[in-house]
Amino acid sequence: EETDWAKRQVDRFVGGPRSTRGWLEEIARERPEVIFYPEVGMDPATCTLATLRLAPLQVAGWGHPVTTGLPNMDLYVSGELLEAADAEAHYREQLVRLPGTGVCTELNVPQVQPWDAPARPADVVRFALCQQPIKFDPEDDRLLARIAKATGPSEFWLASPSRQAWASERLRARLAAAFRAEGLDPDAHLRVTPWMRPGPFQDYLDQMDVYLDCPAFSGYTTAWQAIHRGLPIVTLEGQFQRQRLAAGLLRQIRIPDGVAATRDQYLDLAVRAGHEARDPAQRRARREAIAGAAPHADGNRDAIVAFEQALIGALASRR
Repeated sequence: EETDWAKRQVDRFVGGPRSTRGWLEEIARERPEVIFYPEVGMDPATCTLATLRLAPLQVAGWGHPVTTGLPNMDLYVSGELLEAADAEAHYREQLVRLPGTGVCTELNVPQVQPWDAPARPADVVRFALCQQPIKFDPEDDRLLARIAKATGPSEFWLASPSRQAWASERLRARLAAAFRAEGLDPDAHLRVTPWMRPGPFQDYLDQMDVYLDCPAFSGYTTAWQAIHRGLPIVTLEGQFQRQRLAAGLLRQIRIPDGVAATRDQYLDLAVRAGHEARDPAQRRARREAIAGAAPHADGNRDAIVAFEQALIGALASRR
């Protein structure tokens, strides 16, 4: 559906899988003045093309939130709320800080469908761990176990990618060891659910109490969906952009009280949010406040205008 939308917005659309040579021939025919890579780092074809000088101006976005490291990538487009004061030193490219989080999103809520989950035991707090397994740094395993120990009866829900179930199995085994080291029974706390389509994922977010962002590699899209369901987020704002996505989002909606500066503060915020969720009135009030503020994350047209001006200015300087 998103591809169909994109086709309607442009003068010419070329898609489908192609060899590297096929893409190079297509680009040679088009002779673009600007090439914008929304991400460089996840797709092999994109990574290959990005190593080459194919246009006077070449730009990377933060679909993969780290510098490309490439000498022929000219600009890196980010958001002012996603970067530390000294962030220019983190990029080989020229850093462009767009207003807010640097993106303009529109909410299109899918129809909520039931998430197939077991009944919740009384007094249990449910923590959502929504990120891909690769984002969980072993250094943070004990932090999650400490949250469980301080919270009491609780469940930590991991989502298992359909194509990489082995990664979730290894992550759970790793977390289990950390929980046992804290004197906890992993089977009492750790849960794994299959990867979900949008409808059931909305219900999953509704049934969770606290969203725990990965300290080593933050999430944006899942956090964006979570705030629109009113789910409280706890995140640790680190030095690099990849550690600041959810924090920037919370700052944009003007509810930054879930942003921690240290691991100990992250622990305290998570435990406090868990205890708060046990009180139905506090839980309802908190979720209503977050859902009410969530629209501030959307419709950031200032970022679009700033992006246009950055491209026009950079291209003019190269001419």
